Amino acid sequence: APPDPIALAVRTLRDALTDDSAVVRSRAARALGLLGLPAAETAPGLIALLKDADETVRCEAAESLGQVGGMKEAAVDALVELLQDASASTKASAARALGSLKKAAARAVPALVLLLQDREEAVRTAVAEAIAQVGPLNGAVTDSLVEGLASLDNVVRAQTAKALGMIGAPAHETASALVEALE
Repeated sequence: APPDPIALAVRTLRDALTDDSAVVRSRAARALGLLGLPAAETAPGLIALLKDADETVRCEAAESLGQVGGMKEAAVDALVELLQDASASTKASAARALGSLKKAAARAVPALVLLLQDREEAVRTAVAEAIAQVGPLNGAVTDSLVEGLASLDNVVRAQTAKALGMIGAPAHETASALVEALE
């Protein structure tokens, strides 16, 4: 039987993840993300690229990691670490990837909530959307949102309120605790 073309593509792209060229590494990572679940076996290579010196490579690897869905626990840990990256676009990519992992990324929510206060709007937006995809908010998360709403800083209060609106349904369950905190 002829070789499976998807398996062949996955193998070729996996090898390209370690290419000397950052352009090749980032395009290979993006292509694996487009393949999705059939490329799940490439998760270790994508996780390794989260530490790449090139920002574009880190972004593409993060987004693709969320799409291929392999090694979810290790992926979540590595993506949470990437939320500390100096680059706003890298943090936003890590947040989007965590959102793609849905409930598997539940333990990342506290780290995501901290970034609702990020100075970059792109990061705050990606984080709020990720929290909405991951699901219900727990007590610790509610506490940190309460802190944001009770902040003396007008900008922090406004950003927290806007984030709650973007989070939507998962925040609904915490509404009574938030109202109590504000009274």
